[in-house]
This record gives sequence, structure tokens and C-alpha cells, in this order.
Amino acid sequence: MKVAICGGGIAGLSTAFYLSRLIPTCQIDLYERDSRLGGWLQSVNIPTATSPTGNVLFEQGPRTLRPSGLAGLATVDLLKQLKMEKSIKPILKDSSSAKNKYIYYPDRLNVVPSSGFQALKSVVQPAFRAVPYALLRDLFQKKKVGNEDESIGSFMERRFGKMFTHRLISSLINGIYAGNLYSLSMQSTMFGFLADIERKYRSVILGIVLASIRGEMLNEKQKLLKTSLLKNEHTNELFKSLRSSPMVSLEGGIESIISHLNADFSASSNVKVRFNQPVTRLALSASKDKIEVNNCQYDYSVFAMSSDSLSELLPCPAMNTPTTSVYVVNLFYQDASVLSYKGFGYLTPLHLPNNPNHILGVVFDSEQSNPEQGAKLTVMMGGHNYAKDPKSIPTTPEKAVSYATEAIKQSLGIYTSPDVANATLQRNCIPQYKVGHQHQLDNLQSWVDDNLRGRLHLTGSWYNGVSIGDCILNGYKTAQDIALKAQ
Repeated sequence: MKVAICGGGIAGLSTAFYLSRLIPTCQIDLYERDSRLGGWLQSVNIPTATSPTGNVLFEQGPRTLRPSGLAGLATVDLLKQLKMEKSIKPILKDSSSAKNKYIYYPDRLNVVPSSGFQALKSVVQPAFRAVPYALLRDLFQKKKVGNEDESIGSFMERRFGKMFTHRLISSLINGIYAGNLYSLSMQSTMFGFLADIERKYRSVILGIVLASIRGEMLNEKQKLLKTSLLKNEHTNELFKSLRSSPMVSLEGGIESIISHLNADFSASSNVKVRFNQPVTRLALSASKDKIEVNNCQYDYSVFAMSSDSLSELLPCPAMNTPTTSVYVVNLFYQDASVLSYKGFGYLTPLHLPNNPNHILGVVFDSEQSNPEQGAKLTVMMGGHNYAKDPKSIPTTPEKAVSYATEAIKQSLGIYTSPDVANATLQRNCIPQYKVGHQHQLDNLQSWVDDNLRGRLHLTGSWYNGVSIGDCILNGYKTAQDIALKAQ
């Protein structure tokens, strides 16, 4: 059997890895248009005499992994199978990075409570003053009639009120999707389960408690996937050992996953990576029992590129899945004491006074690795704001650095110039699941099934989950689906 995988991001790579394990005799060709694999997983080492190690590691994309939940379990399984367990750097739940998270509003850092006692104290902070009203509102609010999709903003405002939604939920959305919560789909994002809980229990808060007690947080398909992943005894042990770690980072950076996958493929006889080969043709063969990718025929193909690319290759229903661009600015200070706050970092809400450069959040990277070796920060800017205000996009990396340093001067009181700075505009990096996303996906999947006879499988961050863990989990599911068909 021959399978073509279109796209060398983490979704396509995970699919190739698991498929090569499930069907060792399968010949897999992976098409990547660039000279490197990994997509948005980008870790760079910059030499500098100001660092004790002689260089500083910057993450230009994601920087941590979550080893919890079903997506976390898939991530742990991949790390275990790649023999990367010694590279895992757990961030323990009682560490400052796990316990101390902040929201910047309106002109100060507000501590996100990590315990019941802190929750009581937090209501005196400007960002959390709406919490008592929000909780009471949810207890007495009627549930929505009907199952139509709605925006995250609409759902949250209806259940918890406008102030809670604007100050807290919008900050979370900025950090995860760099998106506008009044455009993003409730059903298709990570909050979809809350809509299900509302339908069943009416109150979201009480529903979460009851669903957790009754073991209803996973549906039947998800439970089967969990059982399948836990069949690996070593994965089960590693997963259990990371229960006290809400996040992990990797020695050598997140991109080290890609290096290990590439090394695995190089040593494999059944996976061939075709670098610098963009997919220019995708069609059902004349005999209708194969699918053609470029000039080759395959039994199945996996499409792990963008939805726009799919529309360019096939006359299928177009997906309205826009993307946001984020300017990522990495800063390093030899003097660790310039950062007086301990924690993970801070996020900003939708309507933040005096935020002309559209700061989405700041991550305190050194607090998650080696704070004694200096202070390392990552400033994220733009997102959905760049779409409505394109003139605000910094015209040069130097301008982006100046915006970032001005922001941390205002929020963190850091007036010192960084010893090392790096700025990268990540264009179109985060797909935005608009209201009605699932309906569009269903229409697209029906078209693919009808016109390509089940020969094409769809995956990727535009399809069903934007996180690294989501992409790995979807790669695992896709490989299982193909292996099942091949039986």
C-alpha cells in the first residue's frame, strides 16, 4: 500500500509516524514545500557572550506542551515512542510558572487565582471584580433553546455577563487563538464542551462539577481513543508520572520533536520525505481506485496543509477559515533581576486602555527553564488586531522590538535594553474557527467522501484543533482510520 501525506507540519508528521508503525509495509511519501519540517514549531539558538551557556534558546512558536487530557496523552505517547522522555522538563503544579499567571488590566498585573482562598481575595482586583456576579448569573440563567452554533463571546456574555467576558475570557482567547471571541465558534473551539454541558445541565458551573463526578467529560469515541493510547504500558507510566505537571517544555526546544521525527524517518525504510516539493495536483485517478498526488498514484492521501491550499487544488466547497498573524518578539537580559515577577506571564483583554501596539501577552520564559541564567521574555503582538488595523503591523523587526520593550517598560517596569532580541512575524499562523465551522467541515467531508471515494483524509490545525496536542491526536486518529481501511 502507498500513502501520500501532503504537508510537513506536526499533523502530517504525526500521521506519517503512526502510520509507519501501524502498517510497517506501507510506503509513505511525505510532501513538504520547504527545505525544513515542522511548520510553526521553530526553536532557534542565538550565540551570545552575555549568556552563561554561550547562546540563548528562543521559541518563535509554541513553547510548552500540556501532558493532560486526550490530546496530552497523544503527545506523551509520541514523546515516549520517540524515546524523548529524558528531554522532558516538567513544570510542576506548585512552581511559580504553574501557580502565578496574570492578566494585565487596566494598568497593572492581576494575579489569576490558583486556589479557593486566592479566588476570594482576587475579587478586589480590577480584572476579577465581575467574578461573583458571573457565578451567580450562571446559576440562574436559562439555557439556550436550539443547537445552533454561536460565538464564544455570545455564549460567555449570555451566561456570565459582559464584564467577565471582556476582562477574563477575551484574555484567554488572545493567548490561545490570538482571535476575536465574538467571531470564533463556540462549538468548534476548546470551549465546545461547555455548550454541551449547558444543554444537559443548564448551569455551566454546576454542570462541570457533575460531569466530572460522573465521568462524562469524554464521549464514547474519545474513550476508545484513550483506551487505545493507554495500551502502551510505557506511555501509561509516563503519562501518570506527569500528572503533577500542567505543562512541560523540552530540552533543546519544542522543535526537537521535529528533529527526532525526521531522524526516525531517515532510519526508516518505508517513509520518504520529499523536501522542496509542493503539492500541485490532487485528483482521483482515471480508474477511480487511486488518488493522484503530483505525478504519482497512491491508495490514500492525507491532506495536512491549509484549507486555502485545498480549495486551490480541488473544486470542493470552500472553507471560511481565516488566519491571524502574530509578531513574536524574544528578549534576553543577562541580569535576571530585571524581572521582578515570578510566574508564567500575562495576557491582555480585548478592550485594554493604552495598548496601541496590540500586545496580546508576555511569557516569562526564563521562569520555566533557568532563571539563574538571565531573564528571558517573549512578547506576542497583533493577532486579530492586525486584520482590522494593518497599518499597526511593525514595518521592521527593529520596530517590533521597540514596541515590545515599550510594552514591558509599561507593564513590568523593565527599562533596561535587552542584551539579545529577536523578532519574527509569523504570518497566518493560527486558524480562526468562525461560527458555523463544523457545518462547513461536514459539507467538505461529504464532498470529499462522495467525489474522492474515501481516498483522501483531512487533518491539520485548520481542521479540528489548533494546539500541538490536537494535531498529534488527529494524526494518530487519521493513521488509525487508514489502517482500519487497509485491513
